[in-house]
Amino acid sequence: MLTISSLDGESDRGCAATQKCALPLFASPLLSPEAAGITRRHDRTEGGHGDHSLSLRSIGRSTQKTPYTAAAALRYIARKTACSELLSEHAPSCAPGGTKAAEAWLRAEENHDRSNARVVDRIIVALPLELDHAAQSALVQTFAQSLGHGRVPWFAGLHNGPQDARNPHAHLLVRDRDFETGKRVIGLSNKDAVHKVRALWAKVCNDALRAQGVPARIDHRSNAARGIDRIPTVHVGQRLTHMPPPQTDEETRMTINEKIKAANVAMDAARQIENDAHEMAVDLAKALGEERAARLAAEAVVEEERKRRMMAESKLHRTVDDAKAAIRRVQEELQAQVDEARNLLRTLHTRILPHQIKPDWLEDSVWHAMLALVRRAGGPRPTGATAPMPVRALPEVPRQTK
Repeated sequence: MLTISSLDGESDRGCAATQKCALPLFASPLLSPEAAGITRRHDRTEGGHGDHSLSLRSIGRSTQKTPYTAAAALRYIARKTACSELLSEHAPSCAPGGTKAAEAWLRAEENHDRSNARVVDRIIVALPLELDHAAQSALVQTFAQSLGHGRVPWFAGLHNGPQDARNPHAHLLVRDRDFETGKRVIGLSNKDAVHKVRALWAKVCNDALRAQGVPARIDHRSNAARGIDRIPTVHVGQRLTHMPPPQTDEETRMTINEKIKAANVAMDAARQIENDAHEMAVDLAKALGEERAARLAAEAVVEEERKRRMMAESKLHRTVDDAKAAIRRVQEELQAQVDEARNLLRTLHTRILPHQIKPDWLEDSVWHAMLALVRRAGGPRPTGATAPMPVRALPEVPRQTK
């Protein structure tokens, strides 16, 4: 059974499944966040990551300084001066300033536990500033029910009154025992319990912010895990938030936070300069790459033209060589023909023409042609039958040499 009590004494009882809740219930996710202890940050940015603060401590029979520390813790978180609303489930109902029955129940449960048993686990969470009181109450209720799967007793005191307007938070006392079987449900003593709890809180917070149309989100991971190169701030505490005495440790922490924020601003400016320089280097490299590509393309065109010119010249040289060889062959053939004609004329001059005697075997047409050839050569025709015919020397034809 879920019990909701406020300062006016009114309380609502009902089954967890029928209680009004702004957020849906879901099982605790198995994520791997960083260790506990991320402190509240007041440098929330629009649409960015918001404050995240969650601490988890156990109260055990063998580790507590005095007996019944769990009951004393409930009395402390439910005090009227701080608690504006008290929620509980599977536990005696109580109201701010009225927790006697619940304290007696916790003492009885502690008496039944082993001497080294864990009595309760105490969780403190920072509530999102963007949510109103009703949404904050629904958020804590959803978180507690999801954490214990609706099977474990728990108390939750909301400190979100006027005195905590700048630091709204909630205290939860969770007894990790099934309300029917008494067996462990959550396993808050396990090694990865803190990781699961912090991941679950981040999820329900972001679901609540999304349901309310708030763009801000929280992240349970550290800056290093998120890849953010920023210095994390330190936890200031509620005393400085309310009315800090002078020269307190909280004031020193506030000074440290101011210095950290200034350092983060300087680091952001340096990163911006680095990003601008990187972009300029990328643009320069791109320009140089384009210039180099253009130069290489021009060189490739020149090289291709050179190759074509060399091929053309080589082809031209081969054509010239072939022409020269053909000319030499023609010259040789002509020289051979000239030599043959010269020998024929020499025979005519020395053997046949001087006697003006036509051999019987030579046809008349050939004979007359031979005589005409002699006349064209410039020699006079002899009158006597036996007088030798003068023959003019033929000009020498120069021989072609290779």
